[in-house]
Amino acid sequence: MELNHDAIDAQLASLLRDQPPGTTANLTNFAVAYWDGQRVVYVFLDEHDDAKLDEEFDRTDRSCSNG
Repeated sequence: MELNHDAIDAQLASLLRDQPPGTTANLTNFAVAYWDGQRVVYVFLDEHDDAKLDEEFDRTDRSCSNG
């Protein structure tokens, strides 16, 4: 089954909604997602300190494929 952007958002929202504030889902070694209370937010990690969030990105600009 191939996931589209909306399906990925829905799955991440269901996983993150009930977690404590500040909980992130690791997407890659340089990007995470978190629930802001209304929606899933996708954000890059700071290149100098991967414990800090950097800039938000639009998930529709990124591919869902593995290839």
